[in-house]
Amino acid sequence: MLRNRVIYQSEALFNTSDLVDVAASTPSQAGALINQFSRVQSCNYNFNIARKDVNQFGNLAAIDRIILEQPTVGLDFSYLLSDMANEKNLGFSVITSQTITTGITSANAIQSCLSGILTSGFVNTKNYYVRTVNEGNDASAFAADASVNITQGNTIGLGNGFLTNYSVNAAVGDFPTVSSTIDCLNMNFVAGNSGNAPGVTSSGTIAGGLFGLPQTATNPNSENALGKVTALRHGDITLTLSKTTGQAYGGTDVTTAAAIQNFSISMGLNRSSLQKLGSKYAFSKEIDFPVTISFSVNALVQDLTTGNLVDVINNDATYDAVVILGAPASANSNLATNEGVGYVLKRLSLDSQEFSSSIGANKSVTLNFTTQVGSPQQTDRGMFMFETLPVVP
Repeated sequence: MLRNRVIYQSEALFNTSDLVDVAASTPSQAGALINQFSRVQSCNYNFNIARKDVNQFGNLAAIDRIILEQPTVGLDFSYLLSDMANEKNLGFSVITSQTITTGITSANAIQSCLSGILTSGFVNTKNYYVRTVNEGNDASAFAADASVNITQGNTIGLGNGFLTNYSVNAAVGDFPTVSSTIDCLNMNFVAGNSGNAPGVTSSGTIAGGLFGLPQTATNPNSENALGKVTALRHGDITLTLSKTTGQAYGGTDVTTAAAIQNFSISMGLNRSSLQKLGSKYAFSKEIDFPVTISFSVNALVQDLTTGNLVDVINNDATYDAVVILGAPASANSNLATNEGVGYVLKRLSLDSQEFSSSIGANKSVTLNFTTQVGSPQQTDRGMFMFETLPVVP
């Protein structure tokens, strides 16, 4: 019987772990080598094929239309922020901090969130899988019997995926949400939940290896022994912005108490395809530097502070931002008070301050900051991710 439609209940999103070389003849991509994304809200994928006309004198229409460049495969998805498991799946380096007073107690040193992507080719590129089970079934509970799970439904594979954008948004009255964009090199369609991996080599051949998706779970990759938090809330978010050097700006100073309404963090990773003669596909898609991180804060205007833009030009200030998204205590009565996730943005520069006022609305101000990603050895600038309360590096 043909299915009538596909809705969100029947789908799940996975990718390969940091241990898999997707562009080589790999071992089976199954079990611990496959990660599942949790709290996914949307998932879109597409491909575009660029063709170049071959024309000649004597013919009005092109005599052929040749595929001269590799197809462009795109994947974008969003999810509710609950812990840093999805960030680890994407390849980010996440710092573990047990308490805000004792500092970092794990073996992980303070490092930029891009440290792993910058230094390891396996982390830089991954295969992604969209699993669809039979109509009317929840993917998280479908066919615990492995023999049934393998043969029913289908899987869309997206090979050689490179992260090109990561953004976080949180606002009053809504859940904190993350959006990611991936550029891939290939797409394949497989019956069941296992088959040929979608990775390709630079010569345009199938890289090899097989994949096998694990049983879909409601709470995969739990980041703490007490269980996975359902979702984070705006009432448990604290944002601290502190001036580190230079002259403070005038107007609204959110380094003191402010009625912040929303914030967003955005990091775009523009990439250039590295190609060579004899290769149909790029052998890598490397990040174009510098990489700029944007940080935007919107707040209600309260007391104005003194200042002069001329003074800022002569002695420009830099700022550090610490965003803590604490887990709600109601999620688990035994939940430690320091459970949650955090972002630290170092050496931010103020780019603009925009005031908005109209009849019937509260006067608001939007402040836009930027900083740049540093190397794994630089701890005084860039963005750092934490999976409990952060300690400023």
